Amino acid sequence: MEHALAVLHSWLDQVLPWADRHPALTFTLYMLTYALSVLLLLPGGLFLGLAGGALCGTLAGSVSAIVGATLGAAAFHYLTRRYMLTRLRCWLPAHCLHRLDQIAPQIQRDGFNYMLAARLMPMVPFWLSTLAAPFASHRILPFAIATAIGSAPLISITVSLGAGLRQSIQQSLAPTDALMSPSVLVPLFILALLSLVPVALRHAKAKFNRA
Repeated sequence: MEHALAVLHSWLDQVLPWADRHPALTFTLYMLTYALSVLLLLPGGLFLGLAGGALCGTLAGSVSAIVGATLGAAAFHYLTRRYMLTRLRCWLPAHCLHRLDQIAPQIQRDGFNYMLAARLMPMVPFWLSTLAAPFASHRILPFAIATAIGSAPLISITVSLGAGLRQSIQQSLAPTDALMSPSVLVPLFILALLSLVPVALRHAKAKFNRA
C-alpha cells in the first residue's frame, strides 16, 4: 500500500502542474478519454473516476466523467444497432436470442426504468449493461438519459474519492494518514451504502410478497 501511494504521489507531482495550468483542456481530454473507454467497453471505470478527481476536482471531474460515460455509451449503442447488431446476433446462442426477443417489447416500453436500475447497481458492470442494451431493442434517448442519471452517483463517489486521495497524499505519504482521512472515508462509506441498496430492495420485495 505504501508503495502504491508513493507511485500515485509521484504521478500527481508530474501531471498536476500541467493540469492546473490547463484546466479546460484537462477537462476535455479527460471527458474524451472516459467516452472512448466506454465506447470500447474497457474495464477500469473506478481508476478513471479516481484520476478524474485527482486531475479535475470533485465537481468538474464528476461532470466530465458523467458526460463522457453518456457520450461513449450512446455512441456504442448507435454504432452497434446501425452497423453490427445483425452480425453480433449470429454469435449468440439460440436460447439467448429467443429470450431477448421475448423481453424486447417490455424493454421498449419500460427501458428507461430497467437501464436506470442497472446503472444504479454497483455490482452490474457498466460495460455489461452498455453491451446488453442494443440487443434488447433499447431506444437510444431513454438509454442515454438513464445512463446519465443512473451513473451519476457512483461516478461522483469515485471522483470524490480521487480528489480526497490527492489532498491526503499531498499532505502526507503515510498510508494510514491518507486512507483514514475524512475526504477518503466518507466517499468509501457512501459507496458501501450504495452497494447495499439491491440487498435492501430484495428484502423489501420478499417482505411485500409475504404480506
